[in-house]
Amino acid sequence: MTKLDDKPLDPSKVEQLGVNKFKFDLPVSKRTLEFKLMTHGTEKKIEHELKARKKIMKKTGVNEELTIRMRNMILSVDGNDDLKEIAHFVQKEFFAQDSRAFRKHVADIQPDIHMTFDFACDNCGHEKDDTKIPIDVNFFWPGA
Repeated sequence: MTKLDDKPLDPSKVEQLGVNKFKFDLPVSKRTLEFKLMTHGTEKKIEHELKARKKIMKKTGVNEELTIRMRNMILSVDGNDDLKEIAHFVQKEFFAQDSRAFRKHVADIQPDIHMTFDFACDNCGHEKDDTKIPIDVNFFWPGA
C-alpha cells in the first residue's frame, strides 16, 4: 500500500482556490449543478442522518444513502440554492443518467488514492496493468 500514488485535486477544476465549490452541467437534462466535495464534517452529518433514518429505511426497504449524499453535496440547481428545491430535484428530477455522470465526475476530480497498480508475477512473468485493489472490510479483517 505504501507504493500507491496520490490522486491530487486538479487545480484547473477549481473555480476559486480555497473554496470547495464546483460546477457540473448534466448531460441529459442540461441543468447546471454547483456542488462541494465531501469533507469529514459532511460525512459525519450524513452518518448522523442515516443513523436517524435507519428504522424508516428498514421498514420501507428503501436505502436513501445516495439521495442523502446528493442532497448534502449539491449546493444549487440552475442557480437556485433553496434546500427544499435541491431535495425535490434529487428525489424527483435527477435522471439516472445524469446522476451516474455526476457521480463519475465527482470521482474523477476529487483527491484520492489511486487504488490500482501494475502487477508482475515473479514466478511466471505474467503482467497485468491497472490491477484494482479490492479495499473493503475484508481487506483489513479477513473473515469479518
